[in-house]
Amino acid sequence: MYMQGGCYIYIGQFTRSLSYFDRCIEFCLKYDDFGNLIDRLMWATMIAVLNGETERAKKYFNRVEIIYEENKSQDPKKLFYTCYIFAKANILKTSSRFRSKVLAVEFFKEIFEKKAYHANLYTLSLIFLCELLLDELRLTNDESIVKEIEPLNNNLLEIAQSRKSYLYLAESFLLQGKMYLVTFRTRKARRSFLQAQRIAERHNLDLKELKILLRKEYIYLFLASSSLIFALSVCLNGIEGFVRSMEDSQVQHAFSIS
Repeated sequence: MYMQGGCYIYIGQFTRSLSYFDRCIEFCLKYDDFGNLIDRLMWATMIAVLNGETERAKKYFNRVEIIYEENKSQDPKKLFYTCYIFAKANILKTSSRFRSKVLAVEFFKEIFEKKAYHANLYTLSLIFLCELLLDELRLTNDESIVKEIEPLNNNLLEIAQSRKSYLYLAESFLLQGKMYLVTFRTRKARRSFLQAQRIAERHNLDLKELKILLRKEYIYLFLASSSLIFALSVCLNGIEGFVRSMEDSQVQHAFSIS
């Protein structure tokens, strides 16, 4: 069940993945296996966040927190601690408060830099760290953040290539494209987004669930634009916010691409 649930994460089918993790959680509870229980609850927290189910994610995290508090004095390898801060960081990154996002960045950095016990855990921490730094870049336009993101994303690209992970490869190009878009390097952004899309389509990854939200018609539409309205919209609303605003106004019907 655990392996099946994990496989569905990496093709972006989060609802199905959660159903398997819920069964894993029940199994661990039945046998009082708290070491594996906190691990399964940690993954369930992350998946629920990715699936847009924030309240459900918080319920999983509350259970993670209880198990951590009860076992932290008997945690020499910091396994309970790592599960706790990863789950907490996933909750914090959904917050609109700047302070919460800063703490999430610190937790993801800690997991990545210490090369946590689970290889995918520190790779996902790297992805989430890049996403949070991109949010900061969008808000501040601080060029030093670009210098921080680029080596992290290069690291992700190396991991993707070494593991032959198409999900991580698509995520790497997606993050790269977002960085280019926020810094108004639109031609490079377009190339990166299309590379991410091709990889996802070729390997049957769920575009929506992977948050590759910038579908073909939108990419051509707003990357072809150099208007002040476009620039302001991206800065104020973020990339996904700009896409949603176009969906709401049904702009895509006027700019459909075959």
